[in-house]
Amino acid sequence: MAKRKLSAFERLQRGERLSRQERRVVVPQRLNLDDPGLDIIHRDAAGLDVGNESHFVSVPPDRDPQPIREFEVHRSFYRRGIVGNATSN
Repeated sequence: MAKRKLSAFERLQRGERLSRQERRVVVPQRLNLDDPGLDIIHRDAAGLDVGNESHFVSVPPDRDPQPIREFEVHRSFYRRGIVGNATSN
């Protein structure tokens, strides 16, 4: 008897890796569920998305009236070395 092929979700549960194509389909579907199965590890942590054009910061919705904010990247800061020196206290 032929073995049944596991679904992408079953393979994820077993800790197996998905192909890039499978990740494009499965991950957005799972994140759009009422309960995507993600555990909150640290309730006071913020989410950061650092991009080339802008940076996004998010906090839990009950913490701020505007929980997601966008900050533009000013390339002149990088050219003048301000960003690199700001963290070297």
